[in-house]
Amino acid sequence: MDKSRTIQESEERYSEMIASSTSLICILEGKELIISDANEAILQLWGKGQEIIGQPLLKLFPELVTQGFPDIFNKVLQTGEAFNAVDYPIEILRQGEKYLGYYTFTYQPKKNPAGEITGIVSNGFEVTTQAGLNQKLRETELLYHNLIFSSPSAIGILMGPSLVITIANDEIIRIWGKGRDVFGKKYFEMLPELEDQGYKEVFDKVYASGVAANFVETPVYILQEGEMTLKYYNFILYPQRNLNGDVEGIGIIASEVTQQAEFNRKMKESEENFRQLAELMPDMVSTTDASGNVIYCNQNWEKYTGISAEEFYEKGWTMLMHPEEIDPVTCRWRESLRSGNDFEMELRVKNKKGDYNWHLSRARAVKQEDGKIIKWICSVIKIHEQKQQEEILEKAVSDRTYELKSTNKQLLKSNEDLQQFAHVASHDLREPLRKLTTFANRLEDDNETILSQKGKLYLDKIKSAADRMNNMIEGVLNYSMVGAAERTTAAVNLEDIIQDIKSDLEVLIQQKKAAIHYEGIVVVEGARALLYQLFFNLLHNALKFTKSGEKQDIHIRSKYIQIDGRDFAEIVVTDTGIGFDQKYAEYIFSAFTRLNSLEDYGGTGLGLTLCKKIVERHGGNVVAFGTKNEGAIFNVTLPLKQNKGLRIDSL
Repeated sequence: MDKSRTIQESEERYSEMIASSTSLICILEGKELIISDANEAILQLWGKGQEIIGQPLLKLFPELVTQGFPDIFNKVLQTGEAFNAVDYPIEILRQGEKYLGYYTFTYQPKKNPAGEITGIVSNGFEVTTQAGLNQKLRETELLYHNLIFSSPSAIGILMGPSLVITIANDEIIRIWGKGRDVFGKKYFEMLPELEDQGYKEVFDKVYASGVAANFVETPVYILQEGEMTLKYYNFILYPQRNLNGDVEGIGIIASEVTQQAEFNRKMKESEENFRQLAELMPDMVSTTDASGNVIYCNQNWEKYTGISAEEFYEKGWTMLMHPEEIDPVTCRWRESLRSGNDFEMELRVKNKKGDYNWHLSRARAVKQEDGKIIKWICSVIKIHEQKQQEEILEKAVSDRTYELKSTNKQLLKSNEDLQQFAHVASHDLREPLRKLTTFANRLEDDNETILSQKGKLYLDKIKSAADRMNNMIEGVLNYSMVGAAERTTAAVNLEDIIQDIKSDLEVLIQQKKAAIHYEGIVVVEGARALLYQLFFNLLHNALKFTKSGEKQDIHIRSKYIQIDGRDFAEIVVTDTGIGFDQKYAEYIFSAFTRLNSLEDYGGTGLGLTLCKKIVERHGGNVVAFGTKNEGAIFNVTLPLKQNKGLRIDSL
């Protein structure tokens, strides 16, 4: 009885101790982890009351399952080994909201008097605030570490008056060129070559004064891998301070800029050479920055304008421009600044007397390899006298153009009169010619008139001369009408025209025992009537100048070609007739030209002249090639499209 009371009293004291403890204590029974006891501290954390006693922990807080707690509880129950955690994150649902806290706790196995494990005793306390501070401290240290060791810049930390190497990233170790065994060594013992260059005094000054030192494109000789090398660096030496603000070391941040430094050095030399050259030039030369602000002008600016370079830099060039040109020049200059394209414009610039003279202004961008604009080089050349000469020339051209237009008008009128005259003359000449032919025919048909053989011969000659005269008049009339007036153009199928000509010349073709061969003939734009006349004359010529008693073959072929980027059709007419000497190739296109006797080969001498005129009026060309007694070739080129209708040429 006494023993039982003692156990009960012990349990009551244990329960009172749990209830009064500020620690987070609960007791979980069995594999189901039934909550058999929980003190007020842990109930407040959970946001629960005594109603949870007797409920399974994981059903009450199912969110613990995904955080791995079932495995932790099972291991304690199975092995009897306690689970200890420090700053452990646990997320629970408290009054409907997620709550993440950090805890230091122990899960101890709970045993019965027989030593069997019957549950788990959880005892711990919340350390969320302290854990947050520790976490932030670790994050800060990690950030500091990553900043140093992931930076492309060379970074090192030297501690103490002896400047012992404490921290160094890969880039600064590479620059030092002494391998990775540098930590714990004194800086200037490891790099004695820097002391010879005066850098120890610089470091000592930073350490003693606590004032950072900044260096730009500074040459430094370093013994790298046993070889002394010269490189250029941008670097900062800044004091490292402790919490009391006392200097306890020096930090180094450096970047190698050898290429940039060499480029800038060459640019400086180039700039100096450019300025010396600019001062020797007669032009007004200036440079601007990438934004168009004037940064240099040669002495010719001041000589011409009377304005000092300083005022020019301050106020810019617009104060020297003619008011009418400020807006257009500014607009174009801004476009060049935006695009990087060259600037060129004629403008008026005021001289020191206040007069505006014409100048040609040019500017070109100086660019880096990546295309970035560094500056602009500008030149201004006086063209006032040339401009005045241009104005005089333009007036002379204008006057001459007016004269030419007037002359052309008169010429057109003369052409019209000449065409009218040719038309009237041909009709007036035909009237007596018709009478001559009529009476000659009557004389021949008159039974009462008896002519001798000579008389009959003379009468035949009269009729032949009359026929030739009639043909001559017809040829002159046709020739005069080719250039008469604007003709309507349309697409003309040359194959259709050739078929029509074959039909019209059918009798002559049979008489000459000739054959005309053609295929794939093209379509061109032109005046159908004129194109018919062109090919009629060419084919009639080929049939006329044949070898006596021999068959004549005429071939026509065509193809598309380009001349100066424009589409043309090339039509070639080849015959096997009597041909001609090539030296007469140009001569045969002249009016009234004959290479053969009139008795053997009739005609007016205008056929090929008319062909040339028709072709030229269509904007084309015709050339002839011949070999005596072998045949002739006529090569005609005609544009596929007419630009503005047919040309009206003078006679």
